[in-house]
Amino acid sequence: MGGERMNALMRRRGMMQSAPTEYQKIGEELVTQVIADRKTIDPNTGELTGGSKYYRRVDYIEVYPQYAYIAEWYQNGTRPFYFAWYTTDKTYISGGTKEDFSSYPAIITPPINAKYIRFSSSDGAGTMSFKRYS
Repeated sequence: MGGERMNALMRRRGMMQSAPTEYQKIGEELVTQVIADRKTIDPNTGELTGGSKYYRRVDYIEVYPQYAYIAEWYQNGTRPFYFAWYTTDKTYISGGTKEDFSSYPAIITPPINAKYIRFSSSDGAGTMSFKRYS
């Protein structure tokens, strides 16, 4: 079976998602708004939790599981970076924490059933970045 026919069959059976929309070109910034509401993402539950006035977060960026993403947090000092993955109906799947995030970008790959990511950090002086890597 030809490659394009196989891809079409896999998409129909839910085994493969269609190609990303035009706004998700490799290297293009996907963060459009940083929220400064004193809340952070709990990576164990996906819920928002209260915290200090320095917490910043980004809500529900659309992702495609067949691609990897680069997440960066530019800041003074080192603070953990928290993230959580969600399904199409924004149900929590899983999450994680990256430590010492100021010195290097992290390449993260969504779970196969992920449609969105939310992430946060606790340093209000920082700038968040999230880009498609591959």
